[in-house]
Amino acid sequence: MPLSQGLSGLEAVAEKLDAIIKLMFECEFKLNSQAIRAAEEYPEVLARTRYLFVEHSRPSNALKHLLEEIPDIFLRRRFKSCVPSSYSLKSTKTSAEGSAAVFPKADKTPWEAPVFALKRLQQEVKKVWVERMIFTQNRQLLLHVAFLVVVLYVAAEIVGMDLCIVSRDALQQALRTRLVEEEWEPANGYMEIATPSNWWQWAEGPLLDAIYEPTLPTWDKKGKLKSSDDNVSSRFPLLGGLAFAVSQPRLRMFGTLPDEKHLGACSYKPGTQRLGRNGESCFSFFDANVELDEALEQDVPVSSATAAYAFDYKARAKGWLHVEAPVIYGHQAYYPGTGGYIAGFPKDPAAGEEMLHTLRNSSWLSQNTRAIVLEFMAFSASDHHSHNLLATVRLLAEFTPTGAVMCSGHIRAVRLWLYRTSRDFVRAVLEVVWVLAVCLQFRSEVRQLATAFQRDISANRRTSSGFLAQFYRVRRGIADYADVHFNLIDLGHFHVFIWLIAVHTLSLAYTAHVDWDDLFEADNTDRSTRRDLSTAAVAIQMAEIRLFLLGVYVMLSFLTLLDRMRVRESLHVLIIEEMFKKIFTFLIVMSVCVLGFSFTAFFSRLGGAQGPMGGRASGLIGEIDYEKAYNSDPRFGVVFCIISFMVLPVLLMNLLIAIMLEAYAAVKDYAAARFCYLQLVAYSDYTRSHDEYMGLVVHPGVTHWLALGV
Repeated sequence: MPLSQGLSGLEAVAEKLDAIIKLMFECEFKLNSQAIRAAEEYPEVLARTRYLFVEHSRPSNALKHLLEEIPDIFLRRRFKSCVPSSYSLKSTKTSAEGSAAVFPKADKTPWEAPVFALKRLQQEVKKVWVERMIFTQNRQLLLHVAFLVVVLYVAAEIVGMDLCIVSRDALQQALRTRLVEEEWEPANGYMEIATPSNWWQWAEGPLLDAIYEPTLPTWDKKGKLKSSDDNVSSRFPLLGGLAFAVSQPRLRMFGTLPDEKHLGACSYKPGTQRLGRNGESCFSFFDANVELDEALEQDVPVSSATAAYAFDYKARAKGWLHVEAPVIYGHQAYYPGTGGYIAGFPKDPAAGEEMLHTLRNSSWLSQNTRAIVLEFMAFSASDHHSHNLLATVRLLAEFTPTGAVMCSGHIRAVRLWLYRTSRDFVRAVLEVVWVLAVCLQFRSEVRQLATAFQRDISANRRTSSGFLAQFYRVRRGIADYADVHFNLIDLGHFHVFIWLIAVHTLSLAYTAHVDWDDLFEADNTDRSTRRDLSTAAVAIQMAEIRLFLLGVYVMLSFLTLLDRMRVRESLHVLIIEEMFKKIFTFLIVMSVCVLGFSFTAFFSRLGGAQGPMGGRASGLIGEIDYEKAYNSDPRFGVVFCIISFMVLPVLLMNLLIAIMLEAYAAVKDYAAARFCYLQLVAYSDYTRSHDEYMGLVVHPGVTHWLALGV
């Protein structure tokens, strides 16, 4: 890039100036901060001077010596302390028109300057960085790895599982195998329920077997065998006595009123009359406005007291701070966390079997029924490190007005009591270390953001004044800060941490306001018990949100580790970052195509009754379900699958490979220039902080984002 390209009409002068500068550097002239300061009014001359110095400086170690002594020369920084206060450039300024015509605008980013693309500068900067900065960089990397170890240990303890022995998953698996995977008839588990009679088969089979699983005998410390009759407890035993139910396992039924014209199909009348005949009832999907909430009368007296209790509607109960239990989300609607027609299982297996038999014969499940929920909480103290796990079980069966039965389930084990054991004390100490480390990271990030706000003051000679000017200065500072993409990850990192602390505090507060001793031994579902259950449900929901936030925080912590690895011997992190930018537009195009095929399959039902989105997404890797499409439509289904196969996996995936291969060379060169710039910035920041610490020089609060008068 010769200087003549930047001096319109002065090509001969520019070429002579290039030759003079080359000769000076070949004769071992030095480039110092005074020269940079004198040339800062002319960015093109300054950039060209740097470029020629890297190409023609002699001797061979002159460039390395310059980088070691004055690294800021190649960065857009001021040298206010290098020039006497009496020095002025007014006599060298050109007119505004001439300056605008001769000198073009600066590069968008500092590393796009041509000098950073020179291999010699990249090699010398790498040598200086390895000799002077490798120890400091490795120390920062090891500190972050140690921080990650602390985060992983604390997260594993809060979740309730070890890195090797998965206690939490074992409890969830035990409940899932007994309730969901147990077959009520060959090859049919809970998720295969298709009719109301199938649900009764499951309830009278796997459900009763799981709830009333025989308690295993126990050998005492003296080697004597105690039978299950000797282990009588006031609690409700589960999993062979290895866990206990919090309160009773219970069924809750929700129904709707017939012919209620508030919403749904019942409110729609084509013309003036319904297609159905007189006496035929219409039911809507579940909604609070059409909910059946009256006591159900029985023609035949119900002999079981627990079954009779199930025909009385129970109002919703609010827990601590008047908060209701979280709603239950289903395929067709969402259902209240408390209330409904509740059938609690007694501790006697014979009484529980009789209750189910009575409910089935008394039309507890009817055309009005929209959903039945099996829910209970199981406490297990027999895990590997006394995590005191509490698993919540919620199995939902929705009975739609059109006759379909849609089943879904939620089984999740969490820790609510976090500060009771000696291991909890160790974790609490590490939590304090975690908080202090985050505070130090936050202080560093605030410093970066504060220095970015100084750009308007340091880069321009005129100090802005007024509210509007200050507003635009702050906006530019935020924009400069956000230009570094890892800064956005750091901001997300801190926001997630704040939310994690808030949710953690709420979970502990709700847990403390539950009378667990009474709840463990409760054998009914009266109003006070339902209030405690609502509070416990909110505490469990907070604990589940805490698990999600912990997962997000750990992911962001690992991404922050990539930020520490950017300025090292490898270019892979920067190449991955730049390649993602290159294919971002293609990913949007691919998403549009996937959504188009998905909605086509959804509305035409060519992909089956459900799940077209996942089917089209799996089509990207060549998984095309021809059989389902053929069963949907023998003609158009197969044609649709062939077109999907040609467009999604063949065309789009091969186009993605071609784009990545084409962009790799350009991205590699761009990443090498940016890598050189980041290494130089890291070394410059290190030398500045070291000099300030030693009291050698006091620099203004500027960083590598500050422009040099451009």
